[in-house]
Amino acid sequence: MRQDEFFTYSGSFLNMAPAAVVPWVLQFDASSDFIWYYAAYTAYNHAANTGWTNSNFLVPAITILMTPSDTSSQLMNQALPLTHLFGQQGTPFVLPVPRKFPARSVVTCSLVNLDSATTYDLYISLIGRKSFLQPAAGA
Repeated sequence: MRQDEFFTYSGSFLNMAPAAVVPWVLQFDASSDFIWYYAAYTAYNHAANTGWTNSNFLVPAITILMTPSDTSSQLMNQALPLTHLFGQQGTPFVLPVPRKFPARSVVTCSLVNLDSATTYDLYISLIGRKSFLQPAAGA
């Protein structure tokens, strides 16, 4: 049986209008714990979502608040700008301490578009590894 495997949990938030509040519930797999090491995002203007290049990455005015079910304690003391926790595409944010999410746990997130004019297409990724649960001895 496998012990560990690279994995990315991602969320896509398309057509995120100005002032939109978007909930996201991320359910972790029942067969493995997830150890989170890196976080990345990509954001595009929904109205001009063509010709993606390294020079046209946006820094969106979006905040995020994350609450895991294993502790029910938020991962931050208040909603913070997305860029404080998620790096851009090729330069992911490295967590100072890896965060383990137990199998079957949930992270509830709230994203808010603070921009007054731009509708975003946003993609976020939690990058890490699945640590597969091993059967109990004698099972």
